[in-house]
Amino acid sequence: MESNKEVVLKVLKGAFVERDVTVVDRYFSPDYVQHNPSIPNGPKAIAGLIPTLKGSFSYEVGMVVAAGDLVMAHGRYVGWGPKPLVAVDIFRLKDGKVVEHWDVMQEEVPASATASGNPMFTSASSKPADNRAFVLEAFDTLFNKRDYKAAERFWSPRYIQHSAHIAPGREGLFGLVKSQPAELRYENALAVADGDYVLLHGRFTGSAQPRAMIAADIVRMAEGVLVEHWDVLQDEVTKDESKSGLPMFGTSFPAPAPAMIAPPLTVEQARTIVAPLYDALNEPAKKDVKALLAKAAHPDYRSFSTNDDSLTREQLAGVFEMLGSVVPDLRWTIEDIRTFGDQIVVRGEATGTPTGELFGAKPTGKSFKTMALDVFTVRDGKLASAYHVENWMTALQQISK
Repeated sequence: MESNKEVVLKVLKGAFVERDVTVVDRYFSPDYVQHNPSIPNGPKAIAGLIPTLKGSFSYEVGMVVAAGDLVMAHGRYVGWGPKPLVAVDIFRLKDGKVVEHWDVMQEEVPASATASGNPMFTSASSKPADNRAFVLEAFDTLFNKRDYKAAERFWSPRYIQHSAHIAPGREGLFGLVKSQPAELRYENALAVADGDYVLLHGRFTGSAQPRAMIAADIVRMAEGVLVEHWDVLQDEVTKDESKSGLPMFGTSFPAPAPAMIAPPLTVEQARTIVAPLYDALNEPAKKDVKALLAKAAHPDYRSFSTNDDSLTREQLAGVFEMLGSVVPDLRWTIEDIRTFGDQIVVRGEATGTPTGELFGAKPTGKSFKTMALDVFTVRDGKLASAYHVENWMTALQQISK
């Protein structure tokens, strides 16, 4: 037996797309009740209406929701009036027949003129299989290829985020991915699509966490892009931890992590690792700062000036270049260096004579000498992150005396 939702979709398609009058005998009750104020009561009025629809008339269905004996359809009518109409049609069904109908209609306002900037109507014409392939390509582009420019064509600028651990909007999602190690990978096991919704069962690995993350991601599509997201996340368990004896993802359990602990860094190794970064801080205007930072740090390197605020490697290169333009003779020396496991602590000294405005202070021809502390974390022989403090207040006091 057909579901109520399937019946309504056949009614809408038969009446307004195929213009098939027989749809009334097949799907409308003889006691059909009509609440639209412009159409007479009873099924005969619908049968009489269908042949009068002009050739320019068209109907497009959007979201369809069913609950109990009610089905609500969000649709768009073109050619029923001087302007397109967006409507919600509400049907009540009994024994597979439409027995009652209500609707609400409004002239469509272009997205450019709505208060939100969003369209009043979202088409559901795309096929679920196409949506599924689109979402899988989107995830591969963002999480595996890290092609942020290409990923923009998959995610709406007005992307709505419901995840508990991701900042709002498309920028929040992209920012999270940029903060992850280069080894981050997404694998998909199952993908199911129903209309505008796609549900993915996947696994994230390489996030520098002790365990892989099993993810159920639910995304909604509109206008050909991802517009909304929900997720549920759980750490992947081992075979010994699984009471069912079955894996959470795919057909096999994750391989046990190798019990390898990297030996602590030596001071000599530490000096070699940080050398390109400090080289970039010595007369930066004369150096290829980006190349030196690329030699020292991973692409996902983050430089923290507070516990929360950080710069990417590219942004840090911009800061170095700015300092080089303002302080052409900038020198940055390593006064002391210590290592603790995979961490490097550097006590440095910065000197120079500003020729331009430095952090709001006008040049006076005077020089500064100040101290800096950097705490680096190393991963696979390159810098992964840094927390740093510079005593710029003393430097500004020195040049203003």
